[in-house]
Amino acid sequence: MRQALAALCFLLAVPAASARADAPPPIPDGGIAEGSRDIARAWLAEPTERYPHGVLGDELEANALVVESKGGATSILRLNDDTVFEFLTPILADIDGDGRDEAWVVRADAWDGARLEGYGLEAGKLFRRYDGPAIEKGSRWLNPIGIGNFDGDGKVEAAYIKTPHIGGVLTVLKPKGDKLKITARAITAYSTHKIGSTSLDLGAIADIDGDG
Repeated sequence: MRQALAALCFLLAVPAASARADAPPPIPDGGIAEGSRDIARAWLAEPTERYPHGVLGDELEANALVVESKGGATSILRLNDDTVFEFLTPILADIDGDGRDEAWVVRADAWDGARLEGYGLEAGKLFRRYDGPAIEKGSRWLNPIGIGNFDGDGKVEAAYIKTPHIGGVLTVLKPKGDKLKITARAITAYSTHKIGSTSLDLGAIADIDGDG
């Protein structure tokens, strides 16, 4: 797994960016991710208190994912169930090599906990392209590391820390159809987040032994 960790593809938010006047603004402490492919910008909006987990500093989570295309059109996907987006800033990355980005977020509810999902644009509409397995327990969260070629096989994977506050498990997943399937785990109590913090990138990945 070490061989390609340095190839991590993680597009961070640009704090100076602002939402379009005709779209809902980012949630408190949320940022706007900027991309270079079909999605120009993405953010989470419409704060809600329907899932009072509070792992990210308050009990406000997002009800909507907002995406602005390169052409300037805005698409909004709203959750109409008991789930929320338990995240602050989407990650824009192309996991399947089709030249289009997915907006990667964490969706959670009080029964199954968190799962990683990727949303994309198709004919101007926003839809879910990929979803990963749920933790299967409420008030359990995962913190995405990013999207990249983690195992050196030339294919792109997703990676996150499952339950970073409770014996965090480094988890790697590959896309299979419209699902993300777990292909590797490292159970060594990793953590990339402190409960209540709005900083989700406390971990760093680097090639420290020079093996490429």
